[in-house]
Order: sequence, then structure tokens, then C-alpha cells
Amino acid sequence: MALKEFEDSDAGFYIELCSSLDVGRAFRFGGMSISPPARTSAVWDGVLCHLVAVGVDSRRRLGVVSLTSADLRNGTAYLSAISDQDVLGSGLMVEAVALALHYSFETWPWRKIYLEVPDYNLDAFRSGLDRFFVSEGTLRQHVYLDGRYWDVHVLAISRDRWTSDGRPFLQRLQPT
Repeated sequence: MALKEFEDSDAGFYIELCSSLDVGRAFRFGGMSISPPARTSAVWDGVLCHLVAVGVDSRRRLGVVSLTSADLRNGTAYLSAISDQDVLGSGLMVEAVALALHYSFETWPWRKIYLEVPDYNLDAFRSGLDRFFVSEGTLRQHVYLDGRYWDVHVLAISRDRWTSDGRPFLQRLQPT
């Protein structure tokens, strides 16, 4: 798995993921269809960068990791990731997130990068809780999906935690 620069040709892939009936309804647009005139702003509003996760050999697009809501004054930003349904549970997006965190901390002077993780996705982050990510709060019954409201957990990884634990983890994922 590798990351590549997000190009104009990736916008359709991203919109397709975000508005799909399986993974998209639980992501950014909450299942809404995005009209063709609104697509550019839907892809880019509030986004500092998108990185496309691709298979190393196949070069097939697997998902997109995004850095959003950049607060350069206070040194914070948010990270999100979405992938094809067939990639879920494979561990490939864990690697994509680790690569994106590395890129982000090497490129900008972030103190912390936040993730907002609904209960229905929290299992994907459990192994990293308290190891990489620290819970900084819970928004109770914050998002609606599948006929109920779910809590959203605000997780954070600091630059110090990334340096001490994240970089070695990434090196183990991608041996030279």
C-alpha cells in the first residue's frame, strides 16, 4: 500500500465512495447524492489535502485519507479515511492512515491530529487506543445511522506520541 497525490481524476472515485450505499452513508455526506455542480466544493471544502491509498503492485485505488479543518494557529487538524467496501478489515487503511499521519507531521507543525470516530467504527481503532490515540471526549448520540443515534469519540494523536510510537509502528509496517 502506498499514498499518491490526489488528482482531478480521483475526484469521481472519492465522490463515489462518499455517496455509496455501503461505506458512504456512514461517512462525510451521510448517504446524500452530490449534484454535479456541487461536486468540486463537496470534494474540497475544508480540506487541506487528500491522499489516495493505492495498491503497490496493482496501483488500484483503495481509499482516500483526508486532512481537514486545519487550524494552523493552534496546531491542530482532523484526519479521516474512507475505503472501498472490499478493503474494510484488511488492515490496508491502517497503513494508509499511518502513512498519512507521518506525511502530516513531517509537512506541518501540528501539535495534535484529531479523528472523530463513531461507535460503529470504533473497533477499527481499538488496538491503537491509548497506544497511539488518546480519547479526548465523547459526543453522545451524535450521529444517526441504521435507525439509531451513535456516540462519536474524539481521538487525538500528538506529535510526541507519533514520534515515540507511530514512527516505529510505521517502520514495522513497511520494512526496507
